[in-house]
Amino acid sequence: MKESTSPPGALDTCGTYNGPEGSPLCVHCVRLSDIVLLRPGGVVVIVAQAQERTAPNRATASMESTVTGARGGRRPGGVAIPKMDPTVTRWLSENPEGFVPVILYLAEQPIHRLKPELERRHAFRKMAVEANLEGSFRTRDPRAQEVAQRADAEFTLQFRQELLGSLKRESEPSQREIEGVLSGVGARNVRALHILNMIRADVPREAISLLKSDPRIAEIGLDQQGEAQLATSTSALGAPTLWNLGYTGSGESVLVLDSGINASHPAFGGRVLTAVFLQNNFSCPALERGTSVDFKGHGTHVAGIIASSGTVAFPTYRGVAPNVSSVYAAKISCFNGRSFNSDVLAAVEGALVWTPIAVVNNSNNGAIASVDDDMHSRRVDELIDLYDLTWVNSAGNGLVP
Repeated sequence: MKESTSPPGALDTCGTYNGPEGSPLCVHCVRLSDIVLLRPGGVVVIVAQAQERTAPNRATASMESTVTGARGGRRPGGVAIPKMDPTVTRWLSENPEGFVPVILYLAEQPIHRLKPELERRHAFRKMAVEANLEGSFRTRDPRAQEVAQRADAEFTLQFRQELLGSLKRESEPSQREIEGVLSGVGARNVRALHILNMIRADVPREAISLLKSDPRIAEIGLDQQGEAQLATSTSALGAPTLWNLGYTGSGESVLVLDSGINASHPAFGGRVLTAVFLQNNFSCPALERGTSVDFKGHGTHVAGIIASSGTVAFPTYRGVAPNVSSVYAAKISCFNGRSFNSDVLAAVEGALVWTPIAVVNNSNNGAIASVDDDMHSRRVDELIDLYDLTWVNSAGNGLVP
């Protein structure tokens, strides 16, 4: 969580600006707050104080890392990505019978075309919003900052809603084709995801080779189970020092992926939004599947570490970012603490159209950790780049060094 004078969401589209020695500069390659001024009447003026950034075009980088075709693809740098993730291979070797829980990442990924188009359409509004936000922090006027942050949040939410609506429409034809294939092989629990063009399904093991040979499917990954983890709280972070500098989380929204939340707890002060994503978690009892209430306590604990503002009885029990504007608590696990990757992805998709989240906190980690770069990790990397998210995962709770 942070209060920033350079809010997330840099544009991945090129403009007509010139860099040093006449070289073309892309909008995403500069800090928009450095190149935009607002004149009376809302006229946007480009000034010459822009500074180049050395980061590559994130849209291009994402496209380069996206695999296509039946043979898999390559990571930046030429390292091959296997079409069938090693986690699936391992599952097949360890489970001689039964259905395989998989996530299919389709070759057609319309987000890489739709997002730049949408950014070009809203480029000047985006620049105006960011310029106002930058100016509000320079004035140090709390009221101006609040108004500018609210405008930035509204723009982010509207942009994501429009993008995801377009993604759903554009993804459905290719998804219907693959759903037809899955139906033909007797797959169960088929579920479409639109945040990236993906399908989750329980597939007969003998059908895996058919899916692997289908050029419309780019990657096949395991819908792994994860478990809630929390070993040590955050008292050693030195949070009061950051609070004194003004970094309290004000204006930010956080998605907490966990076991739900006790939303009425006074430490949250009515800032909680809730939803349940347990579609494939059949180990959860019916009572839990229909409510966001935290029967385990883990999700409430984690949300408190992030955003507690304390209570009358315990005023010093504050979270790292006590002034966070909203906590979106997505229930992806129940009392047994287990979750699925597909529920994580569905929860992020739901949050993006509900609240302008900038931070994702996921306390559930997979049991399989022998590969550094599995399919789920690559999808998380894509979401971070494409939706301008800060993603925090639990770590260091296992017994394996």
